[in-house]
Amino acid sequence: MRSYTRPSRIRTVSAAALMTTVGLAGCSGTLDTDPDTTPSLSQETPMEPAPDSAPDQPSEGSTPTGGSAPTSDTSSGSTVLLLEVDGSTISAHVDSSAVAASLMEQLPLTLPVHDFGGQEKVTDLPEPLDLEGAPAGSGAEPGMIGYYAPDQRLILYYEPVGYYNGIIPLGTFDDVPVIENLPDGATLTIRTGE
Repeated sequence: MRSYTRPSRIRTVSAAALMTTVGLAGCSGTLDTDPDTTPSLSQETPMEPAPDSAPDQPSEGSTPTGGSAPTSDTSSGSTVLLLEVDGSTISAHVDSSAVAASLMEQLPLTLPVHDFGGQEKVTDLPEPLDLEGAPAGSGAEPGMIGYYAPDQRLILYYEPVGYYNGIIPLGTFDDVPVIENLPDGATLTIRTGE
C-alpha cells in the first residue's frame, strides 16, 4: 500500500493557485479614480471624421438653401424650430453649437422619416453637418433631436438610447407621442420658428 501525506498535496495546489493569481495581477492595470487624471468624453471632445468621409466644407459655388433667419429663444440661447408631420406642428429647440447652426443653414427641409429600432425616427440629410466642437458621442432621452454623424442622419428619439459614438445632441422637441406614432415613410418638414 502506498502512503502519502495529504497536507503536502494541499500546499502544492495552494502554491500553484497563489502563483497564478500573482502572475495575473501583474498583467492588470491600476484603477485610477482621480477625476483630474481620468480621461472622459465631454462636450468639448471633438469628433474625428471617418477617414473616408467627405470634408465638412461646402463645395465651391454652393449656397445654403436656408429660409428665414432663425428665431432665438433668448432665455436659453436656443433657436426655435417647427417640425411639421402628419398634419401636426411640433415646437422644437436647437442649441447654439456649430452642428446645429449648420443644420439651420439647410432649412427648410422636407424629408421622409423611417423608424429605426423601435426607438427613433431617422431621416437622411442632404449635406453633412459641421462637427466642430461636437462631442464624440452621447446617449439620448425621449424628445431629443440628434445627429448621427457616421450616417449623416437627423434623429428624433422617442425612447431612451444608451451611449453611442457618433450621436451628437442638437436640441429637443415637444410631443414625443406624435413622433413615435408616425408611419414609416411619413414626410417631415423642418423650418425655423416665426
